Formats: sequence, C-alpha cells, structure tokens
Amino acid sequence: MRRAQAAMEFMLTYGWAVLLVLVAIAVMLYFGILNAERLVPERCTMPQGFACTNFKANTTAVTLVISNSLPEDVIVNRIRLLGPKDEVWCSTDFDNQTGWLPEHAETRFDITPCSKEKQGRKFKSIVSMTYVDEDGLDRTREGELVVQID
Repeated sequence: MRRAQAAMEFMLTYGWAVLLVLVAIAVMLYFGILNAERLVPERCTMPQGFACTNFKANTTAVTLVISNSLPEDVIVNRIRLLGPKDEVWCSTDFDNQTGWLPEHAETRFDITPCSKEKQGRKFKSIVSMTYVDEDGLDRTREGELVVQID
C-alpha cells in the first residue's frame, strides 16, 4: 500500500509541475513573449542555375539580386512573390533591357508594388520567376524567400 501511495504522490506532484510549465509556455506564446517567427532565419533559395545573392524587403517593395550560373544569357519576364494559397503578394514584369540576366553575372530586380505585410514581421513566399532562354523558350522556375520586412 505504501508503494502505491508513494507512486501516486510522485505522479500528482510532477503532474502539477508539468501542467504549470505548459500553462506558462502557453501564456508566453499568447502574449508574444515566445515568438517562433523570430527564430526562423532569413533565406532566399532559387532553383538550379540561379542563386539569390542578396535580398531586402519593405512594406512596398522587394529587392532581389539574382545571379545566373547557366551557360547562357536569359531574359527575366516576370517575378512574382506568392503567399499562402498562391496569393500574389508582389509581381513585376520586366522588358528585354531591365530583365536581362547575362551568363555568370548578377542583376538587381526591384519587385513592386507589394502589400499586406507589416513592418517588423517575417514573410515567407514562393519566388516564381518566368524567363526566356537563348532558344526563345519560356520557362518558369520557383524558389523560396523568407525575409524580415523593414
């Protein structure tokens, strides 16, 4: 009988302690003290043949510096940033001059207008890039962007 009572007291004591820790974590999450969004690192990944060498975002625009490691020049026609449920957050069309991305070089792309995100928050989106290769074929490739809104 004593062993059963000791086991029961042990479980009740530590059960209350675990419950209190869970309630404390829930309160900190609710009030924003623990914010998992701050722990996610900023990153920009592009598909094979391209690299995102630098990036920046504010509430009205996103700037991407994209390098081309393909063995050919390409012309970027459009870059779109897609949010949840493929909602378009930013989209910009480029012409032959502003979208030209030479072989083994990098180009800066300013994507405007952008909307819906608040300053200080992190935004995760799909980067959809449509380009024309040297053969004149349209291609669409997707990457990912996680960035702090300045």
